[in-house]
Amino acid sequence: MPFPATRIIPTGWSAHHQPALVTSMNAYCVISDPTRTVPGAWNNETGTRGPDTPYVVYPAPGSDEAAAPCRVQRLQSATDNMQAGQSVTERPYLVTIPADAPLIEQGYVVDFTAAINDPHLAGGRVYVADVMSGSERFERDLVCTQNQG
Repeated sequence: MPFPATRIIPTGWSAHHQPALVTSMNAYCVISDPTRTVPGAWNNETGTRGPDTPYVVYPAPGSDEAAAPCRVQRLQSATDNMQAGQSVTERPYLVTIPADAPLIEQGYVVDFTAAINDPHLAGGRVYVADVMSGSERFERDLVCTQNQG
């Protein structure tokens, strides 16, 4: 039985361990919100804007980073589902980002830009299906799906 003035898990335990876990993230990604865009640059000569670009939420807006660290793991084999009368193959992934990353929501798009141990991952795209929560948070876990057609 614990003493009345003690805690099994000390306050700040998650925050203390977060920096070590970021070192396990050996891939890089960009996460964007598909419902928002950034207007293209204004062209004085034509009087029009260039094409809109995705609204990037991770790395944090205003960050110097082109892509930010993540860890990627396939959760299970692909499954076939019917959508609008067509067979669609989906593969679930766990994408982990630092706990202090900006707020990520269901439906956001994750684009992989590089992976130290799996170059095949670069250029891949998954969609956030669920953002996992917990009382201790060393990192933010995103359950994502990849539609394979």
